Amino acid sequence: MSVRAAGIIIYRGARPYEFLLMKANYPPYHWSPPKGHHDGNETDIQAAVRETEEETGFRPGDYELNKTFMKEMTYIAHGRNKTVVYYMAKMKKDKDPRLSREHQAFKWVPLKEACDLFQHQEMLDLYYAADVHLVLNKPSDECQQSELDFSNIPVASSENSKGTKE
Repeated sequence: MSVRAAGIIIYRGARPYEFLLMKANYPPYHWSPPKGHHDGNETDIQAAVRETEEETGFRPGDYELNKTFMKEMTYIAHGRNKTVVYYMAKMKKDKDPRLSREHQAFKWVPLKEACDLFQHQEMLDLYYAADVHLVLNKPSDECQQSELDFSNIPVASSENSKGTKE
């Protein structure tokens, strides 16, 4: 029988983004985003939002869900297939989580440090995909003039097919 779970990759700030990681309170004490199993007939997003609130204290008003990111990963956990659906959300303001009994610590870390904490390739792949998604879909309010500086590009004159200026 397959187990289904859902979670939310939570980040804050602008690039380089800081991602929230939670350290499990049971062996092997892995780091991951808040996530958990479905209750009853919950949808993936309902389970992700509920688990995030249970494990962090963050309510839906504390973050903004990214409506264009969703990744599903399947792996073996405790001898059974486990499928986890991950969404992504940006914190609206700086706020630290309230730890539940399921976790012993949390960290806000940039991608490089997050990847150093992961024990499984699937989690590395998930966070690289999230970072790429954020870079490719950067909100306009995060663009800086220095990223769009065209001042050193020479302007070509327009010439017609005969080589004379128009």
